[in-house]
Amino acid sequence: MGYTTVYEEKKDLFVLGFVPEKNITKIVYDMRTEAFGLGDTPDLLGMPAAVLLGFFENKEGDFKVPKRQAFVSQCATLFDAIPEKLLFARLEARAGYQLLVPEPQISDRAFEVAKISAESWGLSRVSSLDYPSAWLGGFFVGKAVTPPVPMAFSFYHFAIVLYAIETRQDSAAVSIHWTECARAPRKVHKND
Repeated sequence: MGYTTVYEEKKDLFVLGFVPEKNITKIVYDMRTEAFGLGDTPDLLGMPAAVLLGFFENKEGDFKVPKRQAFVSQCATLFDAIPEKLLFARLEARAGYQLLVPEPQISDRAFEVAKISAESWGLSRVSSLDYPSAWLGGFFVGKAVTPPVPMAFSFYHFAIVLYAIETRQDSAAVSIHWTECARAPRKVHKND
């Protein structure tokens, strides 16, 4: 099931993930563009360069955008659950997509903390039938085509971001809009 199909069925959809700094996001976007140039579908081109931690919905209508200070504070536990340094060097085929995955892998604890945080904002996890857990924990970089893997890269600094996903459909196409609702930056101070 492709993204477009799923998005047509869902309203009030949210994604929690983490986004690295611009030099790293450029690598991810370049991989997607290269896959598209090799004949891949355009599904991933407009998606943020984020490692996804969960898909959530506003089932009960209780969602309130967290205030910045509260969001940053709540993300402290999530920062602790994500390894300080992530190395990306390999692709994995998961549930119909190619994901660039980190070493070490994102722990189950990080996904659970993401779920608990989202619940505190009035969101609930979306069924894994619609959004397989295999889609979590890596960068989406391809679907029908496997892009070449660049040199390995790693990063320390990133931001936890909550996105709202809105779909619009007209007679010709479905458009998907990602809106950033909240952001909490993590800066690691290393002793070099």
